[in-house]
Amino acid sequence: MISKRVVVFGAVLLVTIVTIGLVAPPIGSARPRQFSDRAWSIIGAPDPAARVLPQDLQCNVKFGWGLAQCGSQASSCKNCHEVKGEDPVNAEGDWHISHAFGDFCEFCHGGNVQAPEKAAAHEGLVEPLGDVQTNCASCHANDYQAKAEPYAQALGVTIGTSSGSSKPPTPTPGSSETSMPQSAPETKKPVLPLLSKGEIVDYTQLANSINPGNVIAGVLLVAIVMGGGAFVYWNENRLRKTEVAATAGASGAMAPAAEETITSIDQLPAEVVKLLPTLQRLDPHTLKALRIILSDRKRGEELLQSLSVINFTVLDEMKRLDKKELSLLLALATES
Repeated sequence: MISKRVVVFGAVLLVTIVTIGLVAPPIGSARPRQFSDRAWSIIGAPDPAARVLPQDLQCNVKFGWGLAQCGSQASSCKNCHEVKGEDPVNAEGDWHISHAFGDFCEFCHGGNVQAPEKAAAHEGLVEPLGDVQTNCASCHANDYQAKAEPYAQALGVTIGTSSGSSKPPTPTPGSSETSMPQSAPETKKPVLPLLSKGEIVDYTQLANSINPGNVIAGVLLVAIVMGGGAFVYWNENRLRKTEVAATAGASGAMAPAAEETITSIDQLPAEVVKLLPTLQRLDPHTLKALRIILSDRKRGEELLQSLSVINFTVLDEMKRLDKKELSLLLALATES
């Protein structure tokens, strides 16, 4: 039969496991990245009234280590211009205001976004809107041209014309010879310094699903299950041994009374033989009580001899008396 202690322990353990399962996040899930006040000061808080919001972007920028998240790469541009306040532009111009939530400097201006020095960071700068497909299509794949037009009008420039443009010159009418299209000199691409693997922060990876807190909680749960189960097993065995020892002690107390071994009924006295049928008809509880009384042979014999003089008729009459009559009878017996 299962002990109540085992049932209670199992119920508590089941409730604990279910509670942890409901509270713990699913395996492999990652919570959205939470930005601190300093992070928002770097990337700029999203403006609900802005023309472009983060949820409107369809980013397809490819990097060597995976698919990028638009504007999530930390650059030296934001660090110098905004954090250090060398030339803050987040609040200047329509494009900067509507895109202040991210780090998009290199998309339009180029440059070396990993160089900490000003000169190295400004190598390879290009004019904005010179190539809108390259500048904008990574986030606005389907409507980059339409989105670029308002900004071009505000700047007073023509989309696709910049110092870095490679469009052929338009031939003048009346020229006697066809001039060969000459390509503009290519802008020298900045050479990025090689960084060790430990110096590169991959912002595109999800947060690590193996949380130290979850590991500690799991270890504690396993320890509780194993330790609690071992304790219950040990405690149940201890209680059983205690009960067995108590029973054995009661049996051992009666052992001295059975010093003589009876091998044949002929060895028994005649009075004992006459008593055997009566003993056979006794129930187990009565036999046990008799053994306990006779475990101390001398006192047991005195007790049985005293009980033998009781008149059962008088005893039956006394059972019918009420408490007051019994008190009077006891008082009379005491005086006598």
